[in-house]
Amino acid sequence: MTTIDNSSLAGALFDAMSNGKALDRNAVAPLDVEAAYKVQAEVLERSGRPLEGLKLSKRTDGTYSAPLFSVIRDDRYQYVDGIVLEVELAFTLQSDLPPRGEPWTREEVVAAIGTVSIGAEFVRSRYEGGAGGIFALGLADSLSNISYAVGPELSRAILEDPAFDSPLKVLGNGATLYDAPSNHQDIDPVAGVIAYANSTPSPLGFLRKGQVITTGTLCGAVKIAEPARLEILLDGKTFIIEVA
Repeated sequence: MTTIDNSSLAGALFDAMSNGKALDRNAVAPLDVEAAYKVQAEVLERSGRPLEGLKLSKRTDGTYSAPLFSVIRDDRYQYVDGIVLEVELAFTLQSDLPPRGEPWTREEVVAAIGTVSIGAEFVRSRYEGGAGGIFALGLADSLSNISYAVGPELSRAILEDPAFDSPLKVLGNGATLYDAPSNHQDIDPVAGVIAYANSTPSPLGFLRKGQVITTGTLCGAVKIAEPARLEILLDGKTFIIEVA
């Protein structure tokens, strides 16, 4: 078996991102978080895209980040085999959250959020069968992000209650794919932003004005098995995306 070492992993992941194929994760040489972030940075550089936003993952050992490769404000998206939908809250910042001596409070972080919108993240692991629970592999793969669609703006009032559980419904070609209360792994969708703002920033840097920030799915992973007309209903708003 040919081993994909750390220096060539970025190229292999970028190729898999471009051609829709997947890597054998067992062929990837072991890597740590520092190496994973270097791979992320090289993949983003190869893509030629600016850093428009960050995907944050709050864990017991810290808060990690990955770039959102393509932030779109459109109602159409190209279908990719193996694609998965995650409905999220998209926070667009109206001010920076740089490191400082005094911890950022939840109230200050909420004040830094200019708008909150329905977010539709499209994900696909670039490894056959996923990263297999190996966090650094998933981090190198930018937490499986492909693209991020920002939908209708929601009321800022939803940020007042840390226990966000608004009813959420997802339809695909009229069939129900999800119909239950929103279920964020952190309970409070803002918690990841607070944790990242109060920690040493990843190589992607601190959170900046204009960036779109997301902290995780409200509905788990919804597999999109075929091209579909997706309807996302949340907090009285509907986001329709044609995935074709």
